[in-house]
Amino acid sequence: MTLIMRVHVSDIVWDTQCDDDAETPDLPESMMIALELERDDDLEEMIAECLSDQTGFCVRGFDHKIVQ
Repeated sequence: MTLIMRVHVSDIVWDTQCDDDAETPDLPESMMIALELERDDDLEEMIAECLSDQTGFCVRGFDHKIVQ
């Protein structure tokens, strides 16, 4: 069974690890995302994957709240 939900992700800590000469990217501190989850999917892992897919950067941590 697939469950579709909207999630507000806040307090995102991005893993940018830029060189000293590189400019730090301007990444959002919060995002609203939509996820399709299967029963056995790990919610936090799916959120992290979605954020990475949308921005190209990995995350170190975040808070989340299911909106619907």
